[in-house]
Amino acid sequence: MEKNNTLPIYAIIFSVFLFFIQHLSQLPPEVKGLESPPEVFSAERAYETLGYLLKENKPHPVGSELNKLIKERLIAELDKLEIKHEVQKTWACASRYAACAEVENLIGIIPGKTNAPYLALMAHYDSVPMAPGAGDDGAGVVAILEAARVLKLEAPYDYPIMLLLTDAEENGLIGAEAFFGQHPLAREVGVVLNIEGSGTAGGSMVFRTSENNELLIKSLSHEHDHAYGFSLANEIFKRMPNDTDFSVAMRANIPGMDFAFVGERNHYHTPNDNVENLDVRTIQHHGENILSASRDLLSKDWNSMGDKYVYLGGTYGFWSQWKSSNSLIALILSTLVFIAAFIRSKL
Repeated sequence: MEKNNTLPIYAIIFSVFLFFIQHLSQLPPEVKGLESPPEVFSAERAYETLGYLLKENKPHPVGSELNKLIKERLIAELDKLEIKHEVQKTWACASRYAACAEVENLIGIIPGKTNAPYLALMAHYDSVPMAPGAGDDGAGVVAILEAARVLKLEAPYDYPIMLLLTDAEENGLIGAEAFFGQHPLAREVGVVLNIEGSGTAGGSMVFRTSENNELLIKSLSHEHDHAYGFSLANEIFKRMPNDTDFSVAMRANIPGMDFAFVGERNHYHTPNDNVENLDVRTIQHHGENILSASRDLLSKDWNSMGDKYVYLGGTYGFWSQWKSSNSLIALILSTLVFIAAFIRSKL
């Protein structure tokens, strides 16, 4: 009997097809232009702001004259948006690193129907000494500013909104340590959305959350076609030398989500992390994540964050989520399928 050799070929073709479907499903959303309506997040508007903030396109580590100049430009942007703000200027030290610095955190407030708790949108505006910091974390800063512009148009929500632009993140999360350890408003924060970057392109993914995350995950995926993230990413991140300001919020027992992108990671912490190399679609994805999660959370009861959920977003364009306790059932079923396949293969 002649042996059929076409099955492996079909398997390869099908695998390549699935690869491209997955690749396309993980691309950031299309950019909204300058002509977009005021209630729409526009990455082009945010990108223009980034070009103004980083017009020297040079590194601006904590304590540098350029970092202080960028802080003043951020204040001007908050004034333009008519958002009340303050500067937290203080000396602080890292809790897990041998580093201290004088930091200047920027704190903007959009009032709500109640005085507290706050939804905090957090990103850092300093850079490492060798990179202009367009992706890490200029993209996060301008995404928050553009999202705040939209949210202010729609305010007041049930809760007030805090814009927390931290300093000295690159020196050991020192700005976040200063805010959550020293500022009286830190005790009024109810939920944190932290926006980060590790490269200059790619989808903005939720890669870690606080333990009980049902309300958070459902708020992100609610009416959001481009929600993207994997619970497994948190386990990978734990084993990496990187860290974000969100770790400080978690140590303060504040629930929330941590977003980042990792495309073109070869630009991370190098001179190539500049405005020209930054993919504008990534800013659009940041903004749509912020608005989707914020709008839904600002109308929900935060007394309970719900159960612990596992999430699998962006798999062939579909978002999946389930209770962590149900993972055991999935493990048993997949094990049975594996055993059945092994028996049928006659290996």
